[in-house]
Order: sequence, then C-alpha cells, then structure tokens
Amino acid sequence: MVQRIITTLVLVLVFPNLSWCIEKKGLINIPGLYLGLSGIKDNSSYNFRRAESSTSSLYLDFDRFDWYGSGYGGEIFLGYGKRVIKNVSLAVEGFYDASSNEGNIKFIDSNTLYTRNLHGTFRQRWQYGIVARPGFNINEYAQLYGRVGYLISNIQLSGGITQTGVLGGFSGKFSSDKNCQGVQLGLGVEMPLNSRLNARIEWVWNSLQNFTNQSLIKDSNLNTYTTFRRASNITLEQIKVGLSW
Repeated sequence: MVQRIITTLVLVLVFPNLSWCIEKKGLINIPGLYLGLSGIKDNSSYNFRRAESSTSSLYLDFDRFDWYGSGYGGEIFLGYGKRVIKNVSLAVEGFYDASSNEGNIKFIDSNTLYTRNLHGTFRQRWQYGIVARPGFNINEYAQLYGRVGYLISNIQLSGGITQTGVLGGFSGKFSSDKNCQGVQLGLGVEMPLNSRLNARIEWVWNSLQNFTNQSLIKDSNLNTYTTFRRASNITLEQIKVGLSW
C-alpha cells in the first residue's frame, strides 16, 4: 500500500519537471506530441472459483464467489496525435498506471468434520499499455474521443486457510504474482485550458485474461489436499481526470 502511494506521489512530483525538461529540449514543441498526468479512481471485479480435493480422504469441496476491490492511483502518458480530416483526429498513446486497488475476503466453512477459516487478498499494483485514440471535435472547446488498445496488468493474489476438526488439521498460505494481458476500451472528453494545456476526463474499461493458481498441503493425518483456484471475467473500471501538456 505504502509503495503504491509513494509511486503515485512520484508521478505527481516528476510530471512538472519532466514537462519542463522536454520543453527546454524542444521535444514538446514537436507538433502533435503531448505528455500528461491523470488521477484515477478504479474498481475491479473477479469471478473466483476454488476446487479442493484429497484422494486419500475422498474429500471434494467447491467454492464460487464474486470478488470486488477498489482503490486510487495515478497515470503518466505520452502520445502523438494528428488531424486526419476536418474535426477528426487520431492519436496513439502509451501509458503507465500505479494503483492502490485491493480486495479482501474472509469466511468460515464449518460442519461436523472440520471448521475452516479462509482469507484472501488480491491487488492490482500497476499496468501499462498502448491505445489508439480517435477523436471528433464537438466544437472549438471540446473533443470527444474513444480509446481502444492493449495492456499488461500486474495482479497479486494471496491468502491462507486454517482447518481444525476430526478430519485433520492444517494451516497454509498461498500467493501468486501474474502479469495478465488484456484489452482497454474507453471514452473521454478533452478541453483546452490555454494554448498549451488541456484537461480531460475519461471512463475506461479494462478486460484481462483469466489466470489460475494451484497449491498442495498435508493435514495432521497426513492426507494430501490439492487446491485449484481460477479467476475469470477480470475487469477493471477506471475514472480518470487529467492534464496534458
């Protein structure tokens, strides 16, 4: 959490100096080139399934639940745009996000054979990618544009389980760190504040590939359990407010 906050603050502090350096070097004066920074509010959603089995104890258990998370973050982006025809433009934009997005679960599964305490956390730490940004000038004060592109998003999944009862006792943890590929779609409006500075607001929807995690554990009766976890329908919805130079 602290690392993600620090990363976001670094983006905020670096942007003015980076803009100044690029302008002094003459790069920002290249027609169509722009640099920007956005603040982000994001919400994530997972469809999570867990299947656990033990051939030695003839045990089989399933869980399915929807898992949600939220957080705040920052984005730095660099792009190049050009007018195609009157009122229509096309830009290509690269971006990097850092986020505090996190979701937690905790529940108890109990019967006559065992009592289980399960907990888990997922985090979306960062993502980067490239998008095409076709735009249409509504009037001289605003441009409506879309976003379509490719991204890679880092997802951390961790948790633990503790079991007690006549079936046997154990305690274990699991963790995984995945870089998931995905598609980004979005809509935005951009408005000029002066001859150099533009403001924008965007709605962005990211859809990421499914991923799996598997672990093995033994209980106090030496029964071996295999746990298979699968996250699917992974989405990250973002509202971004930013400035570009």
